[in-house]
Amino acid sequence: MESSLLNIPEESYRVRLEVFEGPLGLLLHLIRKNKVSIFDIPVALILSQYLEFLDLMRELNLRIAGEFLEMAATLAYIKSRMLLPRHADEEDEEDDPRMDLVTSLMEYARIREIAKELSNRFLLERDVFARGAPIGAGTREDQEFEAGLFELTSAFVELMKRAETAPPMEVKMDAVSLRRRMVELLSQVKKHAQSGLTFQKLIKGLSSRSDAVFTFLAILELMRLNAIKAFQHEPSAIIRIFPGPRAWVPLPLVEDF
Repeated sequence: MESSLLNIPEESYRVRLEVFEGPLGLLLHLIRKNKVSIFDIPVALILSQYLEFLDLMRELNLRIAGEFLEMAATLAYIKSRMLLPRHADEEDEEDDPRMDLVTSLMEYARIREIAKELSNRFLLERDVFARGAPIGAGTREDQEFEAGLFELTSAFVELMKRAETAPPMEVKMDAVSLRRRMVELLSQVKKHAQSGLTFQKLIKGLSSRSDAVFTFLAILELMRLNAIKAFQHEPSAIIRIFPGPRAWVPLPLVEDF
């Protein structure tokens, strides 16, 4: 991961990471991204990508909870145990050091699926369409899954890597400007409530890297407030943004976030 990918100063606005998914969510995201079995986790590969993701979150000024660092230490410990030589007569006595982690991941995935199913039942405006809405507009749940912090961050990094090389730009964000950008984004999303706004086009259409970072952080805040929801199409990885349950509720001041 290039340390100068985003060039965000330390004093910039910070997004509260603790309201998003935790370290198990990041692990599950990496496992699915690499298309590996949860029962045979390549610890060295996942640990490397996990640490890269932590570096990226620090660069984005996302507040990293202690649980993320604890998980990194756990992965490093598992990796070290797997590197230790074992005698043939110890094969049956030694448990796979990954099994406790596998059990936790399976339980986490099960609970997350149940929570997703319950939230979908009560998601306001999800199945309400204005007169004249295109046929099939309400079938996106059959093709898309709800995207979270890690899916959006991965997509954002890929867009930044593909962008033309530009000199480092300082990102300055004050409370008033951040809230204004959030209001603008939310207005755009509500205008495209049926088809959704494509995250990729929204970021690629901006004139500078600083604007892209600024917009990305505004999107994360709107997601945290349940003002918007993001859905990713699995085969194409395209992310679309739709109004959330609180899209029509006045936004609080940035200082209250």
